[in-house]
Amino acid sequence: TLKLLSRWNSFFQEQSIGIFHVFVFASFVFCAIFIYLILLHLKVEWWVAALGGFSAMVMSPQIFRLSGHISLAYSAAFPLVWWLFLKFRKSKNKWLLSLWLVAVTVLLFFLHPYLGMIAAFFLILSWMIEFITEKTPFTWKNLSLASFQSLLPIVIYKSYTLIVDYHFPRGKHPWGFWKYHANWESVFIPNHPPLRSFYEGIFNFSVLPKWEAW
Repeated sequence: TLKLLSRWNSFFQEQSIGIFHVFVFASFVFCAIFIYLILLHLKVEWWVAALGGFSAMVMSPQIFRLSGHISLAYSAAFPLVWWLFLKFRKSKNKWLLSLWLVAVTVLLFFLHPYLGMIAAFFLILSWMIEFITEKTPFTWKNLSLASFQSLLPIVIYKSYTLIVDYHFPRGKHPWGFWKYHANWESVFIPNHPPLRSFYEGIFNFSVLPKWEAW
């Protein structure tokens, strides 16, 4: 997008790094906003929702991505998809909200494929929960909506890469999927001082979880 805009105005080329940085840091603010809106939607008191949104922002593990894999630092990605799905559940215009979900998920795929897959997988699981626990009717319309939201973005992204991406040495099977993942410790135990040292003294932890697990 910036390359396209730079054809009309050199500002977007000269300031592209600054623009990218603004987007990344703004994403943390929007993370707090969307968590706040989600909590309000779930009937949480506004001040608790505000505190929850701020806490989620400052505790976001995606902060560590600022030192590498910067595209994964967009911490607003998942809260945005979650909020849109909650709006979809209450909306009368299901297809319009579904179109928004598809557009956002496709955008996330192009920001980073991991973000797109997280969003698509979340939508698949959400629909499974809708069918099983929420007693949502298993009709052709609902099945079509579920497939439209969760599977179409994957098809669009994969089709695009097959047609356009001719980069010869690109790996088709990224290594480390089963090696670098979160565990109970990396999710619930702090990974940096001062709280990390406090927990190490109680639970006898000595090895810091792998960076990818944070």
